Amino acid sequence: MEDQAGKGAPEVSSALIQHVQQMHLSENVKTTRLFCDSCGAQNKNNFVLHSLMYYLMKTTSKVNEMQITFPGRGYSFLPAGRIFGRVEELLRKRSTVIDKEEYIDIYNPVGDVKVVLPQLPLKHNITAAKQKDVNNLLEILYGKEWRGDNRLKWYENIVKTGSTMEDKEEVDAMQEDSCNCLDAVQEDSCNCLDDDCGMHI
Repeated sequence: MEDQAGKGAPEVSSALIQHVQQMHLSENVKTTRLFCDSCGAQNKNNFVLHSLMYYLMKTTSKVNEMQITFPGRGYSFLPAGRIFGRVEELLRKRSTVIDKEEYIDIYNPVGDVKVVLPQLPLKHNITAAKQKDVNNLLEILYGKEWRGDNRLKWYENIVKTGSTMEDKEEVDAMQEDSCNCLDAVQEDSCNCLDDDCGMHI
């Protein structure tokens, strides 16, 4: 969700790593093939490549090669494109979607829904302009007294502070945890260039 994180290369890389870690591959699988669109901001960049290289270095599976295919624009279509079309069709039939659980209910008939990184306390500030837009939209849809509707409680902190976090202590604790995680990753140095370990990406 927009209050948790953006949708750039770091977030896509994290989601991709979580996905490949949760794949249950048989012992004889040595190569994994990934298909991505050519969006440079999300898929076709160094963040994704380095994340996958890190996965190959740390994995306990027998996978030692990952092949990434970026189909040519206008000449080939990924199956996900068809799914996006079906989801857009379902969303057009709904005038409003109040919370993220409703999105999951809408997506479920179309395919398997993976909730990415639910255990991490992510936070992504929402701009003042968007806060104002959210408030105006809620007033149009539910009236000036929308704060009294229990279904809309989630939006109160967004309109007040630009975040779903309740207080400063919660935000500070979350940021400290994030820094500790980053420090742990940085301390784990990569010596993959010292010798060829037989892994290719």
